[in-house]
Order: sequence, then C-alpha cells, then structure tokens
Amino acid sequence: MSFGAATCPTHQSVNSVMSEFAPVNIAEVERLIHVIPAKTSPLGIIPISLLKQCKTEMAIVLANLANISFMSGHFPTVMKEGIVVPLLKKSGLDVTDLKIFVR
Repeated sequence: MSFGAATCPTHQSVNSVMSEFAPVNIAEVERLIHVIPAKTSPLGIIPISLLKQCKTEMAIVLANLANISFMSGHFPTVMKEGIVVPLLKKSGLDVTDLKIFVR
C-alpha cells in the first residue's frame, strides 16, 4: 500500500539525561496489568489473559526490570520493537489520503 508523497520524520538524537526518577512501584504495575485491554499483540510473548492471571508475580518482575533499566541507563534492544497499525477515522474512505487516519 502506497501513501503517495508522505514521508516519515527523520531520526533526531536526544542529548538529555534523566538524573532522577521515582522507582517503579509493584502495586502500580499490577494495577496497569489489571486495566490493559484483553487484546493480544502479534509481538506478545504470552497471551494477555495469562499475564492477567499471573499479574502479581509478573508485576514484581516487570517493576524490577524497569528499575534496573532506569538505574543502568540501558534498555534491552530486543524489547524496543513495536507494530504501528493506522486507524481509519471512518471506514470506506480513501486509504491513500493520510488525513483520514486517527492521530
């Protein structure tokens, strides 16, 4: 599918340093797991339903991973992937017109 003359923004470096952060709270991670939609991502390693069933145990692991990442200043490259799915404002519109997608 082609989107005409549309181009992606160029990569920009960020030269800022995070000098302070509040540690990730296990209870907050557990709450976030509880409220996420039940949809499973194609990149998901485990189904959301399983994540929700084990939310207490997973909240501990995820909070520790986040805190270690923040303290070390490193986030594993393998975890920097995502899938972007454009959403149409209304069905039946011309998909070559970028203005019809939700921003």
